[in-house]
Amino acid sequence: MANCRLLPVASRDSQAHYQWHLARSHPTHYSPIVRLSPVTTLSSMFWWKLCGTLLAVLVARKVFEFRRNTRKFSDLPGLRPLLFLPTSALNPGSGWQWAGRDKIYSKCRMNTISLVPILSGTPTYFTRSLDVARQIVAAKNGFVKPEDIRSVLLGWGRNLFTENGSEWIRHRRIMNPAFTPEVYAHVWNETADLYEQMQRTEGWIGRSEHDLSAFNSITPKLGLLVISRCGFGRSFAWTATSHTQRSASETMQFARALDIVSGSVVPRLLIPRWAYRPPSQEARLRDMEIAHRLVDQFMRELIKTRWPEKDVFRLMIRASEDAGALRMSSEELTGNTFLMLLAGHDTTSRTLDATIGFLALYEDIQEEIYQEVHDVLSTSAGGGGQLRFEDYPRLKKVQGAFLEAGRLFPAATMMVREATDTFVLQMDKADGHGGQVILEPGTRVTIDFVGIRAW
Repeated sequence: MANCRLLPVASRDSQAHYQWHLARSHPTHYSPIVRLSPVTTLSSMFWWKLCGTLLAVLVARKVFEFRRNTRKFSDLPGLRPLLFLPTSALNPGSGWQWAGRDKIYSKCRMNTISLVPILSGTPTYFTRSLDVARQIVAAKNGFVKPEDIRSVLLGWGRNLFTENGSEWIRHRRIMNPAFTPEVYAHVWNETADLYEQMQRTEGWIGRSEHDLSAFNSITPKLGLLVISRCGFGRSFAWTATSHTQRSASETMQFARALDIVSGSVVPRLLIPRWAYRPPSQEARLRDMEIAHRLVDQFMRELIKTRWPEKDVFRLMIRASEDAGALRMSSEELTGNTFLMLLAGHDTTSRTLDATIGFLALYEDIQEEIYQEVHDVLSTSAGGGGQLRFEDYPRLKKVQGAFLEAGRLFPAATMMVREATDTFVLQMDKADGHGGQVILEPGTRVTIDFVGIRAW
């Protein structure tokens, strides 16, 4: 009967190895079958054990952090997503405000809930309570904008959005003189002129009706051109929506650049800088880079000039110069101008989209507003079939339609603040928890504008 023997053999690195031999007919003749290396086997086992240990430590750490965060948030009910991103059927993510606006708060039976991601993401309170929101806003020295939120717009320079405390007050004080009744009247007149151009260019004059497959392709363009005229002093004409905006002219290059810049804030923040360099650079990234350089160069040139136009940008420069020692730097002027471009363009187009959409759905209200405009137009002191800026206070129903549309579909869906000191937050009575929650320094509270309007 054949038997097996384990014999030592010398390895190349002078370490002990063992070789199995099988004795058949001759005891002195052995045939090698398998060579086993204790070093290799032990090494493999070591790495498996190390990986298992690290995984166990990571899981234990995440469990500990999760329990610590839930206790920190007073075990308040709410959402427990795996990750803050993305939003999907299996993960609420950051887009739950729209997807679950009618059921999340109701399910928790509270107006202030907690969102504690299990694996990754910053835990935060979410509130749709106006009383809680007022406490956060009123405590000016107790809360600040978190650093990661501010960094979204820091790429263009410090601005009103990125600042806290006294610096925020300084920026606001300088920017306020740039927004006057004269500027608002200028916006009114330029918008009316663009509307007339739009009717002629799109072929709407003389037609009782006109079908638009996507009205939201027009409103961003209108907002962009109004901001270009009133914000930068660049008088762009309306071009047909079927025509491309790519042109060799300087005017259309700048208009196209503004369009790209206003829609690429978040991608530019997330995409690493090396991706913009050849050969990895894609066409869209190249357009983004060129557009940002063009707009940045244009704004810096305006800062150096002293043109007589009274657009918002130059009024802001003038107000900054009048501030003396508190004046803004060129970088801060650029940052605030970019903020105006982004916020004004987005807010205008979104509010127009929502207003026109609701008026199309509710034709009875549309008729009421039409009659109001007709009545004001017939008695306007300006005559000539044109509404004047002075007629705006009389358009009560028009104002109401814009305000309600902006409330239902806010351009800004949330306001995030971070506590700098221990703060006692008084909860709604229906929320329980003794009527209050203790916020430790570093705790985030998010005012949910979508939830407020849905309540």
